[in-house]
Amino acid sequence: MDDKVYPGLVPGTVATAYCTSQYVYLATCAPESAKFHEAFHKLMELVLPNSQREYFYKIYREKYGKKVDLSDDRDVAEGLTEMFVDYIEHDLKVKRSKGFGKLYAWFKNMWFNAGLTMKLGRRNANAFYKLYQDMNAGKYANKQVAKENIERFDSVFGTEEGSKLFYTVEDPKLKGSS
Repeated sequence: MDDKVYPGLVPGTVATAYCTSQYVYLATCAPESAKFHEAFHKLMELVLPNSQREYFYKIYREKYGKKVDLSDDRDVAEGLTEMFVDYIEHDLKVKRSKGFGKLYAWFKNMWFNAGLTMKLGRRNANAFYKLYQDMNAGKYANKQVAKENIERFDSVFGTEEGSKLFYTVEDPKLKGSS
């Protein structure tokens, strides 16, 4: 970890983390959510069997492909990852809250889960919940990565600093400037 950041694709943003088939880079200034974001990319794109990954890609494309162009796997990968980060952040709020705040966070989390179920349908939402829970519980820790997954990752998302899977935030140098 260091303080190096990279220009984001959107003007006024910087990439504080990125993922390659070999490693995850996190700048020291990266927000907590960046580690969940990049870890999900590693698991979804490299550890899961192709058939399971394609199942989740299909669900996501069927649900959101009518609103935006999802022909690029990067867009699908980022969309799935954002869903995971939202799920984890809601779950962490419940775990970190105390007293009445915990009860409020729990209801908010239940509302979030109900919304996901309404968006994706019960069966698809359950598949996502199971995946998220398995990932969070460490089910995929120390799993071997298939060579074809590495080759697919490098061909679709690139390698090293040229990776197309990165975590961007608003450039802190631009805050307050107009």
